[in-house]
Amino acid sequence: MRLTIFSKFVIILVLSLCCSFFSLGQQPYNRQHNDVSFMYHLINNEDYKDAIALYNYLPYNQFSKMERDSLNYFKGWSFYKLKQLDSSAIFLEKVTDKSNLYAKSVFFSVLNRAGLEQYNIAKQSLANFKSNIVIAQEVQQIFKSGIAIIERDTSILNQIPYNSPFHELESVERNLIGYKTEALNYKIKNPYTAGVLSALIPGLGRAYAGNPKQGLGTFLSLFALGALSYESISNRGLNNIQSYFWMSTFSIFHIGNIWGSFMTVKNKKREHDREIKNKVLIDIHIALLSIFN
Repeated sequence: MRLTIFSKFVIILVLSLCCSFFSLGQQPYNRQHNDVSFMYHLINNEDYKDAIALYNYLPYNQFSKMERDSLNYFKGWSFYKLKQLDSSAIFLEKVTDKSNLYAKSVFFSVLNRAGLEQYNIAKQSLANFKSNIVIAQEVQQIFKSGIAIIERDTSILNQIPYNSPFHELESVERNLIGYKTEALNYKIKNPYTAGVLSALIPGLGRAYAGNPKQGLGTFLSLFALGALSYESISNRGLNNIQSYFWMSTFSIFHIGNIWGSFMTVKNKKREHDREIKNKVLIDIHIALLSIFN
């Protein structure tokens, strides 16, 4: 049966309308896909601020769950590269376990939380992490061990084995054993003891804190001020302006000596803890980059 001109026109019109509707249906998907690809392109070019700005502009709720995982990872990674650890952790923690970026997102968010000394949040993220991938499980144990070393949590340290079969983790495990020994062998001194010792003998508290040269300098300085005070009192009497001056000066320096000894012990411990933390996190960071890059 031959088609008339009118029939041909109707068929062409219907086909054109169908194509138009199909094209309109595909347009949002293509746009969203292109937006995710462009954000990935920005990050590859290290345009992290532009990537964050693009994320803030995008209609987030119109993307699929998988695309939202990618966007959250991209924004979290951008913040990480900009050293904004808190913001990075927030967005990396939004990546769901359905994403192939899940493990990397969890571990770098834990690294961020540990760097901010938010150890309870980091430990909770590790406890919630589930994976059937063996190397991910090994990294999870490495993190648990590292945080336990930083916190000197012997109840956990003594339960964690150091026998990873992965060469990417051999170095960090070997170093963690050394950091564990260093942390546990560190003799924690009492700042109150340092204060009392300095009150009894000026400078002795600083020597107790591990600064014998400072202790000797403090002792000699206060000894000289004490001698001047004694000489002034002996020659001019107690109710004399010079005697008041030297006694006041001696008292101020002696109180400063006591307080300084107290703070020296506290600062020594803080510095040691910070040094251990930095060593642990740097080694774990290197291992993560080796595994996920």
